[in-house]
Amino acid sequence: MEKEYLALLEKAKTNVNGKDYRLLLENYNMDLETVKFIKDVKLYLKEFPKLQVMLVSYVCVENYRKEFIDFFLDLVRDKRLEFDYCRYLYYQVWAMAFRLNIKVEYKKLYQSYKKLYMNFTSNMEITLAEPEKCIVIITVQMLNDKHGPTRNTLDHAYILQEVFGYKVMIISTLEIPIKDNFSMVTSFTLNYNKHIEGAKLIRYQGIELMCYQPLGENYTQKTMYKLVGLIYNQKPCLVYNMGGNSLVADACSKFTQVMTLPFGYHFPVSMAKNLILPRSITEADENEVSFYKKRGHNILESNFMFKLKEVDRYNTRKDFNIPEDKYVVAIVGTRLQAEIKEEFVEILNRIIELVPAILIVFIGEFKLYEERIQQYPILEASSKYLGMQDNLKEVFPICDLYINPIRRGGGTSAVEALSEGVPVVTFGNCDVAFACGSDFVCEDEEQYIEKVIKYRTDKSFYEEQKQNALRRANTLFDTEGMLRDLLLQVETKYFNQGENYEK
Repeated sequence: MEKEYLALLEKAKTNVNGKDYRLLLENYNMDLETVKFIKDVKLYLKEFPKLQVMLVSYVCVENYRKEFIDFFLDLVRDKRLEFDYCRYLYYQVWAMAFRLNIKVEYKKLYQSYKKLYMNFTSNMEITLAEPEKCIVIITVQMLNDKHGPTRNTLDHAYILQEVFGYKVMIISTLEIPIKDNFSMVTSFTLNYNKHIEGAKLIRYQGIELMCYQPLGENYTQKTMYKLVGLIYNQKPCLVYNMGGNSLVADACSKFTQVMTLPFGYHFPVSMAKNLILPRSITEADENEVSFYKKRGHNILESNFMFKLKEVDRYNTRKDFNIPEDKYVVAIVGTRLQAEIKEEFVEILNRIIELVPAILIVFIGEFKLYEERIQQYPILEASSKYLGMQDNLKEVFPICDLYINPIRRGGGTSAVEALSEGVPVVTFGNCDVAFACGSDFVCEDEEQYIEKVIKYRTDKSFYEEQKQNALRRANTLFDTEGMLRDLLLQVETKYFNQGENYEK
């Protein structure tokens, strides 16, 4: 293979392109030789790490594998690569793993992120200042009220300011790339709200919240340093990182308390001392808990709370030309093109054959739906695409059931279904399972299919689960109680001074 790699290196001196990559890759069967391919890349391109990234990312266009994610994470720690390139590469891995439901070994992810953090903070010289009654909320992305994490961020800011009396500032750091700055063949970029660049006052539930977002163009390490300086000047008693994966937030550990909440039910990726796990710790978590505690982190058990949109008008089936006699089963997501895989289509085909008058409705973003659905005639004949909807709570009353694909995310839409009395069917160990609770979780494929059938045929079971759905939803909206419990553990300087917040 040395000859082929030498030819690629020769082309790279001028202008390497997809044809050149394909010519080399014809020598591998990726289903059988992934490990050999990576070994060869490391051997023959060892002096050219950026060319390694280009070649492997080209493979990822059609062939995502855990081995490639591990390969990229190793390169994040490569001393030859500049900080901004490594940061870009890390967030590509993070986005790839999340969107494609690829599990990354937590130790490897942590160590790669820690390397970035050490590089980012190595030259920081910060003098401690006396903190004031101020909390800075940091998130990597602020969009609009259609975006669940944005609604949660605003809701938490509102309660910290109006209920608990803190000066609050929200900073949207944009650390996840908003465009492809380093020419990976396969890249994921962040949606961002250009309208909130600079310092803004955001109106929310009758009050004004301070918000700052840097310019998205020419975003570099210097931009991030300036954000840390801005936060330092606020003299916060606490930096509250909502979402994790923020080097800016973690750097603030050098001068104040930092706590990190993930937007999901996993342990957050963070160098902060206080890591929030928004669920109970289980036996399966023991090794991971031990890993973090040995590195000086506190694990704060909590409950994830949701902020849902208000309903203006409920939809009817007539709005979508759906017959009243259909049994409507919803599949919801903003990445359905990646989440509806062959193995899940096979499950849907079996359900369609066993459940009379069923109609599968896809709600959200499903790129190339018409093209994809033609590949599956059984599913095509019993499905409909409703597209993106402004408010899922207004749509769910037309649905009989919510079923969850095999994926990590989806928690917010599932809670929106529960809040409208729509039962959920999901596999375990995912955001939907943790949000909905054990009443709605299936152990395997057979139980999953059986449960969908039972909802259709057993009316008393359906009504019982409908009430369980409503009860479960009502436990997931107490953001004030959640924040009170966390502040009592973390922010002891100002919290509860002069006022009785404990209820």
